[in-house]
Amino acid sequence: MTIEEALTANLLANKPLNTLIDKRLYPQLLPQNGELPAVMYQRISTVAIEDRDSAQPDSQALSQARFQFDVVAADAKAMWAVAKVLRQALYGLIGTADPRIGAVFIDNQYDFYEDTSRFSRVSVDAILQYVEEP
Repeated sequence: MTIEEALTANLLANKPLNTLIDKRLYPQLLPQNGELPAVMYQRISTVAIEDRDSAQPDSQALSQARFQFDVVAADAKAMWAVAKVLRQALYGLIGTADPRIGAVFIDNQYDFYEDTSRFSRVSVDAILQYVEEP
């Protein structure tokens, strides 16, 4: 299972988050005329974390990936409510398997208002450290 598949499955299984977004979790783009609030995500970067053991055959590969999650809502109150629960759901990923997520760090968060769409948006950058099986 890829880290994106694991993120999707685990975040959609999070009841507090799903109460707010009703399975509206999308890779990269919000569908045209999509309902709100919703969360979009994309992988920004991935770095292999190497040590002397990682060069061994059949060793597990430790990776660190940065994901950007964009919470979009019709108003700021709904946007902040979803962002708060999203952060909690991301921290709840620690210890999940396939791939095994060992750490989650919220690295950055910023919000803005989109004049053209009239949506409130907050971007949450999360760094996930995880192990992929060989």
